[in-house]
Amino acid sequence: MDNVFKPDIKTKNLCQSYYDYEVFRVHEREQYSDFEIIVWGEIQTVDSSARAIDIQILTRELRALNIELFGLAWFDHNWKLFDEGNLVDNSLNNLLLTEIWFTKHYLTQMGENAIREVAGFYNETIMQAAIVQKTLWNWSIPRAFPDYHNRGVNPSGVESCKKSCDKIRVDCDKEIDDQECCIRLANRFFCCNCWQDGIVIPQKLSSVFAQRISFTPNLEALLLLQRIIVGLYNNSLSFIIAVEQYGSYELAMKARIDLIQLITDSVRKDMEKQKRSD
Repeated sequence: MDNVFKPDIKTKNLCQSYYDYEVFRVHEREQYSDFEIIVWGEIQTVDSSARAIDIQILTRELRALNIELFGLAWFDHNWKLFDEGNLVDNSLNNLLLTEIWFTKHYLTQMGENAIREVAGFYNETIMQAAIVQKTLWNWSIPRAFPDYHNRGVNPSGVESCKKSCDKIRVDCDKEIDDQECCIRLANRFFCCNCWQDGIVIPQKLSSVFAQRISFTPNLEALLLLQRIIVGLYNNSLSFIIAVEQYGSYELAMKARIDLIQLITDSVRKDMEKQKRSD
């Protein structure tokens, strides 16, 4: 890390909270969390061949995918703030750099270098899917049906995308001297708004995820994997917003519990009132 970049403390704390509570669940002693077991079970309900999936491989891939989708959600969230004028350029760069840098160091300290490498694979996969999405002549947009001569991939568009990505990497290299972090951050910049603008990324991720866990899903299982992937991204975004709103994971969870209790008490009072009136 060079002198230009100083990690943002709040970002580090937010990332650590997500990884601790939502990915590795460090407060649980079991090797596999309820989440991995539930996902494994849900897949089996729609495709019995999923029983042959190795739970260790499933856990590794699911955690790596979760980490990468959190990073994408973090980028999209802060880019939106920047686009709305709520962040200046230097602040945006620092927030995005901190997440990339901290994730690498967190996984290294956890002894999870294998997960870090797999997360890098998904980072590259998302970038490749973004290239496809940007050059598919509108095929990636729901309900779009291009004219016959506009179908397929635009070759000149692919070349332009690759050149654009190379330029972004050069720019990112000026901010941080860690080549691995630089490449992953540059890929994120290239994928800006791609999650919201099309459906190719979750489709591609579900396909490669299935391949990496040696699973050939039926149609229902493939759609389930896509829903899981979309859910991981949405959960990341909700987590980020909640922690920013309340200041910490613990306070966000307390607010959630308090809200549930408030609703429960209100419903109970209404039921008791109705019972007395009857």
